[in-house]
Amino acid sequence: MDKENNYTPNHIPVKERVENIIGSIFFVAYGAYGVWSNDLHLAFGRRSPGIHLHDIAAWLMFAASICGCVVLLTVVVDHYDQRNNETNYKKIADVFKKSGIAFAILSILAWALMEIF
Repeated sequence: MDKENNYTPNHIPVKERVENIIGSIFFVAYGAYGVWSNDLHLAFGRRSPGIHLHDIAAWLMFAASICGCVVLLTVVVDHYDQRNNETNYKKIADVFKKSGIAFAILSILAWALMEIF
């Protein structure tokens, strides 16, 4: 018997898929608005004033948020893909997670440098 015939595709619960789609829309909308207004606000808690990213720092954080969207959406796409390629989606998610973290770090460094100079 062929291994492909015994394959059962991933099942992601509806709630998780909806949360991932809504989260993706939120990240893109919030990031796009922040870049458009040239003021992307990052809050770090209730009592913290957070930071306001401008110019290149805002764009880098927007790139990080796009990477986050891709990670969230790979779970949704994997649910609907009937082929046995979960490892490919995991690789894609891992690459975009690392890229998103790198963009976020670069954004904070750019913000810090703009604050210093």
